[in-house]
Amino acid sequence: MTVDLDQLADRAVAAAPTTVPPIAAVQRRVRRRRRRRMAAALVPLLVVVVGVSARAVGNGGRDGDLTVAAGDGSAALAGGLGPFVWPAPPRDLATVEELIDGFTTEVLSWPADEIEVEWEPARGADTELFGPQMITLVNTRLDREVELMALELPPGWGAHHVGASSGGSIHRTDGDSFELDPGSPPPDTERIDLELRLVDGTVRVAQLEPGEALDLGDIGPDDIVSQLHRYLDGDGHVIGASGGQGLGATPDPTIPSAEAPTPTTAVERATIPASPGEPSQDADAARRDGIVAAVAALPGVTRVQPIPEWFGATTIEAPEGTWVISAMDPELVDGADGCTLGDTSGEWGRDFVSLCAYAEILLLDDDGAIVRAYPFGEVTPQQLALGEDALYCARRGDGGAPDSMLCRIDRTTHDATVRIFPHRSTADQTTDRFRLPADPAIDPPRDLPHWGELSTDGDGLTLSGSSGSAVVDPDTLELSVIGETG
Repeated sequence: MTVDLDQLADRAVAAAPTTVPPIAAVQRRVRRRRRRRMAAALVPLLVVVVGVSARAVGNGGRDGDLTVAAGDGSAALAGGLGPFVWPAPPRDLATVEELIDGFTTEVLSWPADEIEVEWEPARGADTELFGPQMITLVNTRLDREVELMALELPPGWGAHHVGASSGGSIHRTDGDSFELDPGSPPPDTERIDLELRLVDGTVRVAQLEPGEALDLGDIGPDDIVSQLHRYLDGDGHVIGASGGQGLGATPDPTIPSAEAPTPTTAVERATIPASPGEPSQDADAARRDGIVAAVAALPGVTRVQPIPEWFGATTIEAPEGTWVISAMDPELVDGADGCTLGDTSGEWGRDFVSLCAYAEILLLDDDGAIVRAYPFGEVTPQQLALGEDALYCARRGDGGAPDSMLCRIDRTTHDATVRIFPHRSTADQTTDRFRLPADPAIDPPRDLPHWGELSTDGDGLTLSGSSGSAVVDPDTLELSVIGETG
């Protein structure tokens, strides 16, 4: 099945504030049609211990209970949990600085003298803060960092997204029972503190060890407003955090764009509801591109889901077609078991993938058919830039997935080049944890400026951000002339 680009291009208008990500509202409408109405069955009493436990999915393990957090439920029921991962319920935080101070103190427990803030304010034409603010909090003593996407919505500022993931993946275990897999924590994690905010207004909490999954009982994906995970080391220090909105979240907040960009045809394409259809790639094309068979078998309307432009361009029109970074929502993928899609008896990355840590760069023709596909597992691209001879992609690491990455795709030969910039905490890990379109070059761990924008100027390629910049070799992707601002 292909996607009608011409029809969608006619719908592109310049414009006014839109919801970000653009596909989220449509996806929620699809989800709500099949929503299980579980709220009435959830126990709102603040003193009740819910009868669910942690189950080891790796080696060893420890039993743990999901309990109702004392003092949170009644306030949440009265005012609503709001649109934020934190604070929830929202508070009257008048500035980004107040949000940073509250989050680092209450969530991370990081002393102020150990924190550096990396933030390049996004501003509107009147120089006021405008749109999502991408903030990186760095603990200089622990050498750890956590990234926030901050928004200003009534009644104040809040963190709409934390870290690289939206929390754990939830899948059905038996009948109406569900389980939450918190995913891969940062290295040196000894404990995971988990908070689930539910549609009944209560906040459920649990403690897990790495390798454990949480038995949720009858609490399903549609009952969860948001998740917040804190990762602690053996000394009890918070070394990372992640979290995001769940399927039970209220309608998407309106997030204005500072430059009011015109929606691209690829973003508009994602508003077509997923439906059965012919495979988006045939078997030969999937083998050529290194795509898992179960992914190639999906119809185009399911597979082509552009990511939001939080870091930079994610869709680029070129003479050879439309380049787009696409990441599928597991809830909209038929055949997915939680985050997992494919034959789990085979090899990860070859026979199955984890959709929660997987994205593709796709080249689409004028009819919306996939010409080429480039898979990225674990280090997923966040932005694109178009050069004279090649398409480039970039990812900057954060607390949940600390490795950074650059890629190059030749616009004529379609050959890919990938370079990984590992965080010091992951430098001793093997590269088989990645799924990439080419064997990557691995840089030695070193301090790098946090790049915010990947840009091309003729044959030149530059990374720049609030904390510094670097010149990128357009062929090898090696960095040079690395400097700091200020």
